[in-house]
Amino acid sequence: MLELDWQTDLTQIETDREKLRAAQLRAESEPAPLPPAKRVRKPLLPLSDEPLVQVETTRRAVETVSNANAGASKEENLTRAAAG
Repeated sequence: MLELDWQTDLTQIETDREKLRAAQLRAESEPAPLPPAKRVRKPLLPLSDEPLVQVETTRRAVETVSNANAGASKEENLTRAAAG
């Protein structure tokens, strides 16, 4: 018999062979988990062949337009906006 020096706070345990076999049989009878579903990518958008257009996005341009239209009525502002 093999003698081992265990620390006093450790306990040696042994697996019950019948319980181990029952757990193995249960694991074999259960279906295997399904792998995670693969992600389907959205199709890429077609690239545009149009020339690039520069758009002014500064706040000053917006303030200038809104100051110029401050005294105008809603209809006049809509007409100016539609005219370009």
